[in-house]
Amino acid sequence: MHSLETIVKRNEEAAERELRERAYDPTHCLNSHKGKRAVPVVWRAGTSMSTPNATRYRFYVGLVQRGGQPVSDEMQTRMARMVAEAYDGGCTMYPATGVWRGAVEPTLVFEVVTGAGGRTHQAVASALAKLGDQECVLWTSEPITSGLEG
Repeated sequence: MHSLETIVKRNEEAAERELRERAYDPTHCLNSHKGKRAVPVVWRAGTSMSTPNATRYRFYVGLVQRGGQPVSDEMQTRMARMVAEAYDGGCTMYPATGVWRGAVEPTLVFEVVTGAGGRTHQAVASALAKLGDQECVLWTSEPITSGLEG
């Protein structure tokens, strides 16, 4: 397994290459969450699978840095690519609103489903906190049955 720093760097390089090759303009990608730009993420499905002993992990990342500045769209993209790479190329992310120590803030939730063991979810949460300049990142896990059909 590669270190998270290596994964982040590799994803940044791949993202830049992919954006150049596809001439993709992320400013055209809008979501319905208060008119904010969606974070462009490319997800490539692997093989079909059915996993009765899978685990769903969620990472809750505040989008306001410690100094009060918003986490940039570019940094959100880096986070998404890092999470996706850490979990075999796939993740789902969605906007939310969170409350931390009495302050309401925009939040980004990353969700992954994996049947693989041995992942260090604390390390992923720590890397997200570092990238977003957060005091901490909440992560949860729950056992599920999952299927992926292509």
